[in-house]
Amino acid sequence: MRKLLLAAALVLMLCPLAAQAVEMNLVYDEIYHYYNEPDVFIELDGRPVATKEMPPVILMDRTLVPVREVFESLGASVTWINETGQTKISYNGTEVLFTTGSRSVYLGRSKISIPDGDPAPMIINDKTMVPVRIVANLLGYDVEWDDARRTVKLSEASAYVYGGSTSTTQPQQPAQTQQTQQTQPAAESAVSAISVEKHGAADLVYLTYAKPVKPSVARYNTPERVVLDFPGAVYAGGAVQGSGTIVKDVRAANHDGMARIVLDVDKQPNIEIYRAENGIVIVATAASGKYATNIGDLTDGAVFSPDSIPVSEPPKDDSSSGGGSGGAVELDTSGTVDTTTTKEFDYNTVVIDAGHGGSDPGAMGGNVRESAITLAISEKVIAKLRAAGYTVIATRTSDDVKPTLQQRAEIANQKRGGKLPAIFVSIHCNSFENPDSNGTQVYYDPDSKYGTILAENIYNANLAATGLKAGQIHDGSHLYVVRTTLQPAALVETAFISNSSDRAYLTSEAGQEAFASGITEGIIKTIDRMKADKGL
Repeated sequence: MRKLLLAAALVLMLCPLAAQAVEMNLVYDEIYHYYNEPDVFIELDGRPVATKEMPPVILMDRTLVPVREVFESLGASVTWINETGQTKISYNGTEVLFTTGSRSVYLGRSKISIPDGDPAPMIINDKTMVPVRIVANLLGYDVEWDDARRTVKLSEASAYVYGGSTSTTQPQQPAQTQQTQQTQPAAESAVSAISVEKHGAADLVYLTYAKPVKPSVARYNTPERVVLDFPGAVYAGGAVQGSGTIVKDVRAANHDGMARIVLDVDKQPNIEIYRAENGIVIVATAASGKYATNIGDLTDGAVFSPDSIPVSEPPKDDSSSGGGSGGAVELDTSGTVDTTTTKEFDYNTVVIDAGHGGSDPGAMGGNVRESAITLAISEKVIAKLRAAGYTVIATRTSDDVKPTLQQRAEIANQKRGGKLPAIFVSIHCNSFENPDSNGTQVYYDPDSKYGTILAENIYNANLAATGLKAGQIHDGSHLYVVRTTLQPAALVETAFISNSSDRAYLTSEAGQEAFASGITEGIIKTIDRMKADKGL
């Protein structure tokens, strides 16, 4: 199928002056997919990057670009390794290695996992296409999306940290950046020092800053980070002192004529910003469910006191196994959206999605395929729900098929009798390069009232049913099937297939029954709550 020709294609030179539609057939996964979207442009430090053979395309809300055309034009070397079927991109001493269809990307010897919901590198129309943000970040580029111009803007960073590995080679600064640095604001508006301290349940990031102003705060995943831009200020340089638990690393640079501070985090924390004695302090605390951002008065407000932070330590991810219901959570649903007021749901219908399948086995633990485990647990959930009188729609019923993420969402979003299925649950197994990682996790949309309640109910029921380690419950709004399904949704990472103990439990009849019981209980409890709140 890799030799299939385009049935129809309009491939344009990239020119940001006139956005037109790209209409073509995309051939991937041995299927023709009709594509008709406005042009997407690529810029490097304001200069257009042209692709002649294959245009960038947007799939799963992510921009994929032809790897050779784009990254060779940026000065990288792209090599196809025939023996292993891998592609290697080399730039300024940094090497990125990936296999099409695989969700694992290697930065040197460090293994990076592409988040579920983001596309893996893939062959489209005989061209190797990669998600531009992930690969560009690993090579040391900052990536921004200009929605008004539908443009991916790349700029070289002095160093970029991803998954604990740093590209320490300093790329040459383009002329535009050099000119910006020559016209920096006066030193009195400079961030002159950065230090990180642990205090109780918080990490404190102090910025020595003579005339602080309110920064803009943005949050990103792949990797997880919080980005703060300080207008009217520059970063004067110098090493970051200290380290924290929630904030894994702090990077600083000058970007677009202002100071940019990047906090690398494991998962998005609460961020509060206050006036400090000689500048400002960024207070990062672990979020329980939905995270929050709060910026106080940085000019006339009271000076921050660390004594206001709780003295208890934040929960650690490496706690011993055997949490049982002791790790139960109660999530805050204030400020969330109640879709039952705007959508009609069939409270007797549920969609169960067994993750992966077909050519995509998911994570592997020894010779155990994630796709086989998720299907087995899903079948048990379906049987329990049907026995309780529910109509259940399965996105797949065989390990020989692989619905795309879009198809899974389309199945969930299809109305039946004018109503949507009430609940969508996607079932997965977790995996991590550290074989000691274990426990159960649930992802959800923190803006969804009943999605939040669903995640809480499934998570707590799973802990009680399995007795496994209390893991984490996370913001999963970046996951495609959580973000695009119209009903309350949750993605369940049952346990770690990469952990021998968890894997033995996942492959056992008792373990699968326990997970099925917990997931079923969480679904029914949520539907009962939805009906009660509607007065049904």
